[in-house]
Amino acid sequence: LGDVYKRQSLAVGQDLTSIPAANLVAGTAYKITSLSDSLFNVVGAETNFVGTTFIATGPTTGAGTVVAVNSVAVAVARGNNATARSVDGGITWVAGGNLPNSSQWISIAYGRGTWVAVATGGTANAYSTDGGQTWTAGGVLPASTTWTSVAYGAGKFVAVASSGTQAAYSTDNGTTWTTATLPSSTNWSSVAFGNNRFVAVSSTSGTAAAYSLDGIDWEASTITLSLIHI
Repeated sequence: LGDVYKRQSLAVGQDLTSIPAANLVAGTAYKITSLSDSLFNVVGAETNFVGTTFIATGPTTGAGTVVAVNSVAVAVARGNNATARSVDGGITWVAGGNLPNSSQWISIAYGRGTWVAVATGGTANAYSTDGGQTWTAGGVLPASTTWTSVAYGAGKFVAVASSGTQAAYSTDNGTTWTTATLPSSTNWSSVAFGNNRFVAVSSTSGTAAAYSLDGIDWEASTITLSLIHI
């Protein structure tokens, strides 16, 4: 990644871009998504069926397609429009496509074949469907505010902001956003999805939290802190 830019956030997911049989790269793992007249079993696949995964020995002919199996890590930087991507678990990194504008990109999340990045101090967001190689400007976030974090779950991307009750959600991969309201005004610093719910926490109050089953309606909760004496 280097130290030229302030890398701010990263997300890992699968690039579901369809790859023609003629573009297979030797040594890369793929899954067959369509056959047409391609014979993938002559370039590494044990069987020539849709759904078969294999490591290619090279390209082949025909109109069949595959998708890459390896996960893609995508990182965004704060204060510019640079991104980076890794297809080998973070061992090596290459430059990704530039984000639509130079902004304070603060957080990125992956879901449903799409990476969505949001910027703080404005309404900018962007999405990529090819592992960060190209980016498209998304619809503007509902308010120009200090967005701090974005997460994916329950079929939507959800963002939270600092200094208020502002949240937002998108069901179309960042193309449009709708306002949601957190239960209290505080510096909401992070949101994550797990166990069938979103959870947001604050960087101001040590105990303030909130949860949502759908990313739209939120309920207040409290973090219980305990001191552990060793």
